[in-house]
Amino acid sequence: MRNLATAAVPWIAAGAISIPIETAGKRGFRIAKTEHLSDAARLRVADTAWLVRGRLRLAMLEVYAAQEAEHLLQQQLTIQQAMTERLEQQMTVGEITRLEVIRSHLALNQLQLNVSAAQKRGAESRVLLATAVGVPVDALAGIELDFSKFVQLPDLDLIPVGQLRETALQKRPDVLAALADYAAAQSALQLEIANQYPNIQANPGYAWEMGEHRWTLGATMPLPILHQNQGPIAKAEAKRRELAVRFEALQMRILGDIDRTHAGLGAVLAKWADAEKQMRLQQENLQSAQALFQAGESDPLALLGAKLERAAAERARLDVQVEAQQALNALEDTLRYPIASTLTATLISDSAIRKTP
Repeated sequence: MRNLATAAVPWIAAGAISIPIETAGKRGFRIAKTEHLSDAARLRVADTAWLVRGRLRLAMLEVYAAQEAEHLLQQQLTIQQAMTERLEQQMTVGEITRLEVIRSHLALNQLQLNVSAAQKRGAESRVLLATAVGVPVDALAGIELDFSKFVQLPDLDLIPVGQLRETALQKRPDVLAALADYAAAQSALQLEIANQYPNIQANPGYAWEMGEHRWTLGATMPLPILHQNQGPIAKAEAKRRELAVRFEALQMRILGDIDRTHAGLGAVLAKWADAEKQMRLQQENLQSAQALFQAGESDPLALLGAKLERAAAERARLDVQVEAQQALNALEDTLRYPIASTLTATLISDSAIRKTP
């Protein structure tokens, strides 16, 4: 007679799956939060593009300033050399003392130092530009850069700063990113509120035991009876309030930056008008000196002196021009609008904004 214990099959094979069923729209809130965070990340990429553009334009401006400064200093150096040679000739014939020649040599040496400094500035500016572009400095060799946008300054009265201020508050990528962060925090809060309602966990299973097939059906439902998920809800609500305060602070900072940069640009453009006036006066002085020299009523030194003064005025005007372009670049960065650039808002800002629902 067989032993029934040894005849039994001691193996049991079983399997079960778990199917979560979310309630209260939790899946929708989770998807909305992810989409808002994705929009915020994309908009911050667009905002970074603006910062890169600003650094690139400043690097281009520095190359232009260094190049023009070296050119003007070379002009002054040539004129000063001619004046020094003329003074040495006069000293030789006893018309002037050696002291005047020494003073001319001192001015000549100073100009030579300034030219060397300008050449050093030019080399460093090209390294700065290569860094802003993201290429080795050798890659810029033989490339002719277009500085036409730095020559003329725009009329401040033609810049619709009031309209652009509203546009900046509505379309600046960092503003839209802050709004997307707030929307994500709102979705996170809604998700935590929905978590007060339990999910359903369906657990169907199958078992094979001693030659029999058995199906099991089960479901679990965690009940947050005591705390009602109040802790995570309070945390999400605090995060939303924090982002709201940050957004308000960002708006106030942008308005302050726009007013400050606008006022700074207005002041430097007034300074530019004075530099232009001084340049016209120096040009008239040079023309008068040339007329007197041609009429035989003045010596070559007087003409060279007028040329040197005109070159110095042109050098001073260049400094104001660069300062004005820097102020203009700051206003463009604040408004996120290319006031004096061939770039368009579509290329930088609207490329990200267009996808925003």
